[in-house]
Amino acid sequence: MPDDRSWLVGTWKLSYNPAHDDEDVLYFEEDGSVEIDTVDGRKVLGKYLLRKDKLSITLITRRQPIDVNFSISPDHKRLRFKNGAYYERKE
Repeated sequence: MPDDRSWLVGTWKLSYNPAHDDEDVLYFEEDGSVEIDTVDGRKVLGKYLLRKDKLSITLITRRQPIDVNFSISPDHKRLRFKNGAYYERKE
């Protein structure tokens, strides 16, 4: 049985960014697609896959696909990146 995605669908914004790098906005769709709006106005499209407490995103770029992985907080309120940064759902 596939994971319920309803908690993920919607807009996620960077809430904590220890590296002070780009503050992109993530848009997740029910169909498994994701769009990232970058701070410089670009849109990057991709697909995501949920596996228990992990979120994997594959972004499609001109050069090659880019894989990005997050851990998911137990309450589904944060998507954590390996550098400690995290996204929270925009209400």
